[in-house]
Amino acid sequence: MYLFMKSGKFLMLCDLYSLPGCPRNFNPVCGTDGETYANECMLCMSNRLILIHDSKCDIHRSTHLHCTL
Repeated sequence: MYLFMKSGKFLMLCDLYSLPGCPRNFNPVCGTDGETYANECMLCMSNRLILIHDSKCDIHRSTHLHCTL
């Protein structure tokens, strides 16, 4: 769930995911660290990163990026 745009990127409402665990739904998103997360909740739980885009990260952009899925 997105709140507003900042610098052309959507910021997420990570406070919605304050439960001790994340749902197991698979809806991949790409974080600002270049990693692919299983869903938005998993991204939020990883150091409060910002969502770059919905779907997997483009691993061809850099040889240093690794998909975690």
